Amino acid sequence: MKNVKAYKFGKKDLITFKAEFDVALGNPSNIMGLAKRDEPLPIPVTVMDRSIYEFCSQASPVFLIMTKDKKDDKYKNVFFERTKDILEKAEFNDEIWELIEHQKEETEADVKSIEMIEEVAATVEIIE
Repeated sequence: MKNVKAYKFGKKDLITFKAEFDVALGNPSNIMGLAKRDEPLPIPVTVMDRSIYEFCSQASPVFLIMTKDKKDDKYKNVFFERTKDILEKAEFNDEIWELIEHQKEETEADVKSIEMIEEVAATVEIIE
């Protein structure tokens, strides 16, 4: 799945053709369908460049993913937790960190451009 900024999880409850899965993980741009089939847990069966809302009427944000060893009864290992300091916890290589920094710089430049446009619009309003 590409171009993903936030995942949501939902039960497939909308009628669709040629899409046989039980639950979905995705966002408005991409979706991964999972089905239980003969496995103890749902497994990925499809990935599409389509909105999760085409398949699920409700989708909830993913805040936590836990794992467990087969021998354990309960899930106890936190694999992913959505927190404010999530980037500080991540173990990325230098190339990924550079991409993150580049994205931050672009976002900051966009915010400054919007602020400048708002200032000009306010000034024009005052002059008129």
